[in-house]
Amino acid sequence: MPLFSFLDNLVGNSVITGKIIVFIAEMLLIFLIIRISTLFGFLRTRSYLPGIIYIILVGGFPNLLFFHPVFFGAIFLLFSIYFLFDAYNKNEILENCFITGFILGVGSLFYFPLLFFIPLLVAGFLILARMYHWRHFLLPLVGAATPWLITISVCYLTDSHPQLFATISQNTYENNTISINDPLKYFSFLIMALGLISGLFLIKYYDTKKISSRKYLAVFAILLVLTTAMPWVIKSAALEIVVILQIPVAYFIAHFLLFFNNRFWTEVVFYLLLISSFIVQFLN
Repeated sequence: MPLFSFLDNLVGNSVITGKIIVFIAEMLLIFLIIRISTLFGFLRTRSYLPGIIYIILVGGFPNLLFFHPVFFGAIFLLFSIYFLFDAYNKNEILENCFITGFILGVGSLFYFPLLFFIPLLVAGFLILARMYHWRHFLLPLVGAATPWLITISVCYLTDSHPQLFATISQNTYENNTISINDPLKYFSFLIMALGLISGLFLIKYYDTKKISSRKYLAVFAILLVLTTAMPWVIKSAALEIVVILQIPVAYFIAHFLLFFNNRFWTEVVFYLLLISSFIVQFLN
């Protein structure tokens, strides 16, 4: 994609530079995950745990820790979610509607499948807005289209639009297979089991939470569903979607570890996850 291609040209063939940029991107992702949790308080406690869980989950997939556009896409997605959550309990949210779409559109110029999350914004405003109007549906689309209109215009003026359209076609139709070895399979099964347990635990106590917390967590549930469905809709999406998929999973597991009454079992679960992620580094 155009913006990632520009950044890739700056990095060149330097593996070390790429690793450093990925490390910085991961630290920013962790910061945003913790910051969103702290500002909007849907876990009812201030904790670094969601960020810690996230880095453990993503760290269990060492093949992903290279210079890849999905990290930049995930950063823009979290910024978009921030402005989405910021719209809660506001009388006027038109600005938020446009900004969330615009940020997502810019992020898709790094990682094309990010456009698949436009329905997340529409559904999010439907959940969070006091009153829902047709403009709340339209403005995220306009916002997402704006960076693309600018990019297409620049590419047309520089006669590089055929390359842009070819890139879009490849990102839409080119089929990338998802293939993982046995250690990653076992680690993935562990994450799915913990995610399922955490989801059931959240559903059990869903009615006891504040209205705002319920709505924020509902948005993350939609994010989880959309990310899981992405490889079947956008053929170019492959294993890298784990970077985005683990965002809602980290929140759900953190919620379980923070509020499950038996401290012994929560510590067992945490250290099992940590040790498993560590072992995969050597077996992968």
